[in-house]
Amino acid sequence: MIRQLIREMIRTDHSTSPLTYQRVANVQRIFLADDESPEFKKGDVYFSPTKKYIHYGDSGRRLKNPRTEDVPGSAPGTVAFLDYHILPGGTIYIDYMKTRNDMRGQGHAKKLVDELLQKFGKEVTYDFGHIMNPSVGRIQKNLESLGYSVKGWHDY
Repeated sequence: MIRQLIREMIRTDHSTSPLTYQRVANVQRIFLADDESPEFKKGDVYFSPTKKYIHYGDSGRRLKNPRTEDVPGSAPGTVAFLDYHILPGGTIYIDYMKTRNDMRGQGHAKKLVDELLQKFGKEVTYDFGHIMNPSVGRIQKNLESLGYSVKGWHDY
């Protein structure tokens, strides 16, 4: 019962992704936010702002002094997010899914995928790409058994 109350307190929002992807520029984000959740831990990648070190220049030569870029963190209170973009022909490609380390195992990834299904329906194909987590693999197999058109390969 307590878990059900916690799940109801979490809201779902949509925005553009603050991350940069090399393949495509217009990546959308669905994220779960909870203002009551504790603050993220410093080492939690993609939730806390970090620095990225660049050791090679545009020409491919090694830099004498590495440059740094700021990698933005997610919005305050973010518990989990799903980045996706739409491919030609009606395929939804899921670029990346991530749940905060201290919030894993509570069904947040399933809730994000359910939100994506609610937005686009059964008429499109969902491409999970390279699945590296068994729990996401179970979500993909479950969607396939429910009759959704799903792609993705497992690497775990």
